[in-house]
Amino acid sequence: MVELSYHNMAQSFSTVVKAYQDEIKKWPIVPKGSLGHSIVGAGGLPNQLFFGFLFSDNDRGVKFLQECGLLKREMPCSKCSSNMSLWKSERVIDNLRWKCGKGKRGQRCNGTQSLRHSSWFTDSKLTLLEIMLLTHDIMQKKPSKDI
Repeated sequence: MVELSYHNMAQSFSTVVKAYQDEIKKWPIVPKGSLGHSIVGAGGLPNQLFFGFLFSDNDRGVKFLQECGLLKREMPCSKCSSNMSLWKSERVIDNLRWKCGKGKRGQRCNGTQSLRHSSWFTDSKLTLLEIMLLTHDIMQKKPSKDI
């Protein structure tokens, strides 16, 4: 049963990657590959350049991770249970933070939460790009001396 969910997750990840690969390949700044090969990977298999282009715009990288199910799309406020919204914040590594502007009985609760709360990225001090590149290298079975 666990294998099935991993298979479904991998298939979903691959589908999202392929959609983003198709989008990135159309950008004028992305060089065309040779011999019909894309420089950003192909067929839902990402490479390091894919992640570099993807996270050149942090908001796009975050949206990608949300679509893959690696970051939450919604976050309930721990103070008032309302759904929070993502807000720009220069004080955090991801430049985004969940913030609640609602509340009960007309009072604002101003609850906040890390973008990474309850995710695989929660306790890391690395950028999201660094985590994805490191994960890619591990999945490619690169020797640790080459990472």
